[in-house]
Amino acid sequence: MRKESLCIVRLAKQAFANLCPGFLMKAGLGLLFAALLPLSANAVHKADASASVESVEQASGFVVKGNVIDDTKEPLIGVSVMVEGTSIGTTTDFDGNYELKIPDGKKTLVFSYIGYSDQKIPVKGRNQIDVTMSEDEQVLAEVVVTAMGIERKAESLTYATQQVGGKELTRAKESNFINSLQGKMAGLTITPNSSGAGGGSSKIILRGQTSMLGNNQPLIVLDGIPLSNGLSAQTSEIALEGGRDGGDILSTINPDDIASMSVLKGPNAAALYGSAANNGVIIINTKGGREGKIRIDVSSNITLETPLFTFDKQTVFGTEMSSKGPLLNGWGDLASNYTDDQLAQYPYLTRNPKNQINDFFKVGQTYNNSISLSGGTEHTTSYFSYGNTVQKGLLERNKFIRHNILFKETFNAFNNKLKIDLSLNYITQRTENRPVIGKVFNPLTGLYRMPTAVDLRYFKQNVTHTATADDDITTKGGANLIGQQIQTWPLSFAGQAWINNPYFMQQALDDEANRDRIMANVTAKYEIIKGLDLQARVSLDKTMDRSFNYRQPSIWADQNQYAFANYYSGESSSRDIYSDYLLTYNKEFKNISFNATLGTSFKRTKSSNTSITKWTDSTFVYPNMAWPSLGSNMSGNAKDILLSANASGVNTNWETAIFATAQVGFWGKAYIDASFRNDWSKAFQQFTTDGGYKSFAYWSVGGNVLIDQLLPRKLRNVNQMKLRASYSVVGNSIPLSDYNAQTINPLTGAISARPASFDDPKPETTEGIEVGFDGVFFKNKFDFDVTFYQNTMSNQYLNITTASGQSKPINSGKVRNRGVEFTGNYHMKFGKDFRWTTGINFAYNDNKILETYTPADGGQVEIVIGASSFAIQSKYKVGGSYGDLYGKDFLYDKTTGNIVLDSDGRPMFDSKYNKFIGNTTSKFTYGWNNTFSWKGLSVYMLIDGKIGGKVVSLTEADLDYFGLSQRSADARLSGETMVWDGVEVAAVTLPTGQQVPARAYYEAVGTNQTECIYDASNIRFREISVGYTFYDLFGVSKNLSISLVGRNLGFIYKNAPVDPDISMTAGNNFGGVESYALPTTRSYGFNIKLTF
Repeated sequence: MRKESLCIVRLAKQAFANLCPGFLMKAGLGLLFAALLPLSANAVHKADASASVESVEQASGFVVKGNVIDDTKEPLIGVSVMVEGTSIGTTTDFDGNYELKIPDGKKTLVFSYIGYSDQKIPVKGRNQIDVTMSEDEQVLAEVVVTAMGIERKAESLTYATQQVGGKELTRAKESNFINSLQGKMAGLTITPNSSGAGGGSSKIILRGQTSMLGNNQPLIVLDGIPLSNGLSAQTSEIALEGGRDGGDILSTINPDDIASMSVLKGPNAAALYGSAANNGVIIINTKGGREGKIRIDVSSNITLETPLFTFDKQTVFGTEMSSKGPLLNGWGDLASNYTDDQLAQYPYLTRNPKNQINDFFKVGQTYNNSISLSGGTEHTTSYFSYGNTVQKGLLERNKFIRHNILFKETFNAFNNKLKIDLSLNYITQRTENRPVIGKVFNPLTGLYRMPTAVDLRYFKQNVTHTATADDDITTKGGANLIGQQIQTWPLSFAGQAWINNPYFMQQALDDEANRDRIMANVTAKYEIIKGLDLQARVSLDKTMDRSFNYRQPSIWADQNQYAFANYYSGESSSRDIYSDYLLTYNKEFKNISFNATLGTSFKRTKSSNTSITKWTDSTFVYPNMAWPSLGSNMSGNAKDILLSANASGVNTNWETAIFATAQVGFWGKAYIDASFRNDWSKAFQQFTTDGGYKSFAYWSVGGNVLIDQLLPRKLRNVNQMKLRASYSVVGNSIPLSDYNAQTINPLTGAISARPASFDDPKPETTEGIEVGFDGVFFKNKFDFDVTFYQNTMSNQYLNITTASGQSKPINSGKVRNRGVEFTGNYHMKFGKDFRWTTGINFAYNDNKILETYTPADGGQVEIVIGASSFAIQSKYKVGGSYGDLYGKDFLYDKTTGNIVLDSDGRPMFDSKYNKFIGNTTSKFTYGWNNTFSWKGLSVYMLIDGKIGGKVVSLTEADLDYFGLSQRSADARLSGETMVWDGVEVAAVTLPTGQQVPARAYYEAVGTNQTECIYDASNIRFREISVGYTFYDLFGVSKNLSISLVGRNLGFIYKNAPVDPDISMTAGNNFGGVESYALPTTRSYGFNIKLTF
């Protein structure tokens, strides 16, 4: 064992030299030695006493052979054959045969296979053991991890959960592993942000959104530890913005470390987590050590990404010409009519227009590599892993690097009465030049807005030039730039907001975001007496972020050009300390089973951030200001303000809870359970008046009946049937804020007005009702579950405006989600080796706003949310749905009924947002997966989609306005004309029958964004994987798996110019809205995994 450990160390060191950067080498090897130390020490201890496990196996063991078949006498391939109490084992070959060397003293073999009942067979000195395996009649007997890490039998659950194995997360790897679950689970909607390389955030919704202003994301629980909501840098300014997606909790986790996931879909399942779990819970369990000699797993994945599709721009008309030169639009004459003089004067023009968007993007690349070691004895087990992710985006200089190190150790003592689990997880990552959101500082703004009659290759070859006194920028406050490199961009292209040379913008911005995260936890569990356990769990989660951003001068903004540069640097940190203590009792009383848990939890959070923005008299610009004014006094301002700094101070928060849950089973035929939790949190304590602490209680009750167990006789084709129902009340806390705080001006001593009071604050409260039916039929060939639910959230946290103009927080409003979920699977076997499993999932969710706010004078107030440069509003109206969008309608003449036109023939629009446009949330979602297997070959396919909903493209609206969209060109080529101001022009007919100039029409609808809303219904070919496993290639249980994977391959049906699932923010309100976003990518890759 000692010799083997040294060999493993050498192998690991070589692997780390190839995979890790130098600064991680010492940390990685240090943890590796720590992982191996208990194994080596234990091996030495046993060697002193007698002989090592390895030597016993080789010298004193004997060989057992056999054949494994099913009830139809067909051999079973890949059956696991293990020596009970060890990690010694093998799998059956293509003919169902196996051969295994068994150490002396070991008496039992365990045979297991998916879909079949496990069998334990005593060896009794035999050298030949043949086995016939029967299909499992007790599928629901599996153990499921539920809230607070409590394990319960699946048959006893009274609510809907779904288990996910690690294979589903690693078949086609993504930098944010949660995206791998798209289309695979009923009721779960995942929308990744379009944020380029960098493991961006994903919007995760379980059974619809309910909170108008609060959190709608599910709680994430990692190895029993509830994590704080990890969304960072989410924006509501989707049109302009200029910021970046900061990632989320899940984007930092290595998917190869995940053993399994449990998804608690509704408040009924999550009630034990109280106010943190109003939106459901995702429980993630990472891998751990195993008993036996050291096992090594190595996996590597390479994926290439290309745009799935890009905007369809017209390639017929050229740029409009002005006295200054070509303008940045497509309203000119046919491009083929450019004269030789024009082409000579403007060398970037061409008579052969081409949509050059695809040419601009690089081929994205993602590399995932990981290595893990696990092993141990009956007293201690260890697990160590290192993972490395490198991602290169579609844009030049956009890169993401992540390193994950996980070490876990488990100790068993006092005859297994005491179990201690230790876990240490370190993540470090760096994101370079993550694409920005919206128009501001975005290279895609210039790319998408570039007329196809402009040859982009010219600006790629002439990105910058040396500034002279004749450049426009040097005559307007930028004399300091003379002799320096500035952007090459025709002056005639200027004057339009944030349009720049896209190749220059990739160089002009330097942005780097670094994150270090340490997660450590210790769990101790002690069996006081049989059936009575005491568990204590303590964790630390520390995150440190560092970022800087530099912007070069000569970037165009509106009609002015920045003559100055800007530097920003910021640091932030957060620390969560969590602990909980559980007392659990389990007891069987003849035909009655009883289990109960009583516990308490504590969470303490601390965070802080600082930032510095630096100017000089030659590098001045206000940071993050979308519309700066440029004047002769700018240099003077710069001299007055050389440095700006911000510090938040230290922000703290705390939460405390007590909770209890109990379950009773009757004759294994019916179960009832109940849970209760009482929460105290810092946010509410400022409102106490009696010196005590303000708290809120949450609870749930449920029951189920195993119908098949109640029938007078066993039905031939019925394996199991379960009817279940539950009811719960959970919450969503108000935001942490000093609601009564006033500010003081340090220079004048003036004190701000007292804020409007928050009267009798309460948490947002959800009442959940759930009824479900689960069944397994036809000898386990067909299984399904169907769930009906209704969740109603009241006491919505809102802000209203008082008569004096103050913002006042209130609890008011009620939102209901009602729906049905269905999941079904059918397992088929054809002949000896061929198997086919097909599964479908379907979900319908109907969202309705029942109440908003009722003022003293009666009626219901609309809650309106808008964004800059966005001509559409999100409204919360009684009778409507969460996320309803409203825009402006045409302005009609009350006398004639015609649409009013302006002097240029543009249709005019009403000033009010009263036209219902639709909702970006689809009511129906579905997925269909198929797995085919033949011997070692496996093929997996997934098709998913949705019915209904809308997707909004602000980019397409701008393409309309500037004559760059294909439909604007189609209108000009349709042959429909009219005479306007004495000139015959292309025309468009309005709904009233009026004719207007085509240009006037598209400028009007482009400004008001009424033609950029599309049906989001789609059928997508989401995923395919073709793989082969070479069993026992390097010895017993030493396998090699290789696979080809494809993800997001294309659409079978789509009716929108953008991806219907696109999103720019994981925050509330504006999901399904696109504004100069990166295209969705199609990916192809190769996976390889070795186990030895």
